[in-house]
Amino acid sequence: MAERVTAEKWFDGTYWGATLPAGWRFLRDRSIDGFPYVFESASGSRLQIGMSKDVRHSGPEEDIPEELKTELEKLVYVVTLGSARIDYSWSWYSFPRMLFRLIRRRALVRRDLGVLTGFTYEIDRGNGWAGFLASGRWMLYARLTSNARAFRSDSETALLILASLTFH
Repeated sequence: MAERVTAEKWFDGTYWGATLPAGWRFLRDRSIDGFPYVFESASGSRLQIGMSKDVRHSGPEEDIPEELKTELEKLVYVVTLGSARIDYSWSWYSFPRMLFRLIRRRALVRRDLGVLTGFTYEIDRGNGWAGFLASGRWMLYARLTSNARAFRSDSETALLILASLTFH
């Protein structure tokens, strides 16, 4: 049975919540810088979420696809593309293949999940993804790491968790 979980309140009294699926647990990982929240499956997959508010981008503007109309869509696109280019999970073997896809703008996948809009990219030889999603003032970094046998089902569940996010 699924249950609702909530994050700690921010200094301004706002917070976020999500649905915790059966068989998953919710925790705060204090071993990682920024203490992100983690949703962890029984198979060991981890959906890590770091949350921010009122994000601004001051770096160079990339060639933004014409289909992106709102400032929020453009912001998460540019932030995700920048993150993908410097992701620490790239190996010497996988980086050249991914760099070509990033240059050609084919590596980012658009995600519309509940109130969130954003982009993700593949990590860890296809056994995970990472990216940025936003809603209003909120922007989150999401990273799913999994093993090959559980990736498909745990990835679908992780996307459902993100779609269940509500902001208060």
